[in-house]
Amino acid sequence: LCGDSVSFVSGTGPIKTAFISDGMGTGARAAIDSTMTSSILERLLEGGFSAHGAIKAVNSAMIMKSTDASIATVDAVSINLYSGTADFYKAGAAVSFIRSADEIFIIRQESLPVGIIRNISPAHTTVSLSPGDIVLLVSDGVTAEDCGWINDELLSWSTNNMQDLACHIASLAKLRS
Repeated sequence: LCGDSVSFVSGTGPIKTAFISDGMGTGARAAIDSTMTSSILERLLEGGFSAHGAIKAVNSAMIMKSTDASIATVDAVSINLYSGTADFYKAGAAVSFIRSADEIFIIRQESLPVGIIRNISPAHTTVSLSPGDIVLLVSDGVTAEDCGWINDELLSWSTNNMQDLACHIASLAKLRS
């Protein structure tokens, strides 16, 4: 069982959101927490909530779930496909990467995961993207050690097939673990 869940949501208008949730711990418990987090986030985003509001609502749901701790990270990016504005939201999440031309930018924000305290607010950063930029969200298992190899892979990536890039990064992370 994996404690990570990934989803893509087409919100209203030009906004597209991608996110990763990582249930804290291992096994079935982590899988349940990340799946619950992802499921609620998807429904709220599809219903018109902003990513910020949806993450706050998920936090409340995780706290109310049971007397046992239910904790998960959330790493989300909402991209306006018309303006190129990308809003990154992190709740205890790993770093994210942007490849823009021949440069790599790392989005690193300290924050608490959902389910720990009642009134969290996810860390937020806004970035302007350009055509051809690549945004990469990863789980903490990928960035557990050095992230330099991810920079190298992003800089050398030469196709527009993002599914292949995701599979490539995942397979290299597995080899490195």
